[in-house]
Amino acid sequence: MAHKRIYKVVLPPMGGSDSLIHFTHDSFWGDTFTKDSSAVSMIKQIDSTSYFITGNKTGVLSVDNNKAYFDWKPFLKLGAISSISVENKRYLNIGQFESFCIFDRQIEKDYNRPFNVLIRKVVISSNDSLLFDGTFFKKEEHKIFNSQPQTLVPTLDNKYNSLKINFSACYFESSSQNQYSYMMEGFDNDWSPWSSEPSAVYTNIPHGKLKFKVKAKNVFGTISNIETYSFIVKPAWYQTKWAYISYCLLSILIIALITKLYSHHLMIKNMRLETVVKKRTHELEETIEKLKETQSTLIQQEKMASLGILTAGVAHEINNPLNYILGGYTGLDFYFQENKIEDEDVQLLMDSIKTGVDRAADIVSGLNQFSRTQNTFDEKCDLHSILDNSILMIKHLLKNRIEMVKNYTAESSIVSGNVGKLHQVFINILTNACQAIKKDGIITVTTTTLDQSLIIEIKDNGEGIQSDILDKITDPFFTTKEPGQGSGLGLSITYRIIEEHKGKLQFKSELKKGTTAIITLPLIPTKNAKN
Repeated sequence: MAHKRIYKVVLPPMGGSDSLIHFTHDSFWGDTFTKDSSAVSMIKQIDSTSYFITGNKTGVLSVDNNKAYFDWKPFLKLGAISSISVENKRYLNIGQFESFCIFDRQIEKDYNRPFNVLIRKVVISSNDSLLFDGTFFKKEEHKIFNSQPQTLVPTLDNKYNSLKINFSACYFESSSQNQYSYMMEGFDNDWSPWSSEPSAVYTNIPHGKLKFKVKAKNVFGTISNIETYSFIVKPAWYQTKWAYISYCLLSILIIALITKLYSHHLMIKNMRLETVVKKRTHELEETIEKLKETQSTLIQQEKMASLGILTAGVAHEINNPLNYILGGYTGLDFYFQENKIEDEDVQLLMDSIKTGVDRAADIVSGLNQFSRTQNTFDEKCDLHSILDNSILMIKHLLKNRIEMVKNYTAESSIVSGNVGKLHQVFINILTNACQAIKKDGIITVTTTTLDQSLIIEIKDNGEGIQSDILDKITDPFFTTKEPGQGSGLGLSITYRIIEEHKGKLQFKSELKKGTTAIITLPLIPTKNAKN
């Protein structure tokens, strides 16, 4: 009966309380059958120290001095054993189902004797061409080599990358039980499992230098030497060095192109963004300038409105005592005429009073014209009168060093507009003309008509203006004066008022020769002017 390992039976002592039968490992049979898992079918004693044992391990177990040795290699080639008999303690008669053999224990045999494995043939699978016939023979030298020399390493085109390799072991005892294991360096990662198939088939072998290796194992478990066969597979055109260089160059070119396109895209995007930023910045600057101009204009208008109110009040207050003086003068004049008093000194004093009163009345009239607060542009404005009033208002700036010359040749001087704002225009221009003359000088005011327009030219012989800044003098906050001496808004407001009157303001200037301001305003047709 088959069982695992060999046990010894320990019977219970006679008359004892323990009636159980114990099985323990029998160390007499050695480690093979006590510590290892071994199924035993039968045991046949050969002599006092030897036993023939069959099972999943078959062999002769020899026991000497409590040491067991199990010789199993001679029996590896046997199949299932049906009977065993011993003859003269030397011969083992072993019966099998279809054979019978006799084992002589006195004949010694080397079961570890080395043997070779040979590669018999290498064939290209795609066209059945013989690549190697099993012999390394060099025709030029008429010499056979035991191993493959470098000069006999073949080179294959990439299309011939499928091979069939045949091999066999030079061990003929139970040769049908020989097994093989192989691998191809550069293709396989490890040896193949042991197999009795004496050939190997490879397809899609990669390019490069490859080495096929094979080894054999006989029925006794002895492994042969390793036989090799080397060959070279050429790379396909797309696997060559030049192809990879081309791939690298193409990749670099594509990357450079993509980088250039991306950089160009970024540059265009940045340019667009920069344009938008500049546009927004310009719009913001314009808005800020307009806000500043509007704020300054509002402040100026508020000042002018306050000045107008103040001027109107002053004119009213001055006008009252003037009326008293004028009334007194009239009474005195009547008195002197009634009494026929003729005294040259008295008449001289009376004329002086009359001149002073008329002069004060003119100033009050001018102040009343300047202080008008209407914001409409449909008043009939006599430009000659406005010019005279404006000249009167800035007369204190002349200081007996500047001569004022008036040359009114215009047939008509009636325009539609705002009297107060037109006063502001001419006072600003005349004031600038006075300030441009550092010493003695002349200011000439000329009026002419051209078609349906009135042209006013105010010319001074002052310092003049540089040509590169002449176009900027009407810009808001632009000034050539020292800090604190001007806001840079006078001519800007003047320019805007002229535009509101549908007119034009131009300047001509030459350094050290003077500046001419040219104002063009549309005239009211003569019939309408009379009405």
